[in-house]
Amino acid sequence: MATKHLTAERLWSLLNYDDKSGVFTWRESRGRTAKINAQAGNIVDGYVKIMIDGKTYPASNLAVLYMTGVWPVNEVDHRDTNRSNNSWENLRDIPHRTNTENQRKARTTNLTGFLGVSAHHRSNRFRARIRVDGKLKQLGWFDTPEEAHQAYVTAKRMLHDGNTL
Repeated sequence: MATKHLTAERLWSLLNYDDKSGVFTWRESRGRTAKINAQAGNIVDGYVKIMIDGKTYPASNLAVLYMTGVWPVNEVDHRDTNRSNNSWENLRDIPHRTNTENQRKARTTNLTGFLGVSAHHRSNRFRARIRVDGKLKQLGWFDTPEEAHQAYVTAKRMLHDGNTL
């Protein structure tokens, strides 16, 4: 992550931020690519990144600095998990563990396609598990991946503070 030398005053002098759309625009022209009123930043791995004074910053972190006047203390989470949605109501400054609890869909390597569910092929059943405080908690075995996923979602809503399902 970029160093935190950028001040709110410097940011406010360079960029406008629309808290509803989450879009930053340049207040003045700064060379060939940064024209006045043009949208600032590029998308890298789904995140909007903005270069200021030779350093690249995540737009989500800049939104926190812009709106509060201070850098985020923890990680900036996108509530809806859309990395490029930097609207103010979609962002929250939360600890890493809480941020990891905001997973909404299964990883591409999950063969069942359901978050929190794995298949046991010999028994043709499905297991639901959830990680709480760094430890895996067994939620049970189920006949369908949908039943296992429902058990996972119910547990997630009770046990994960960062959950937005």
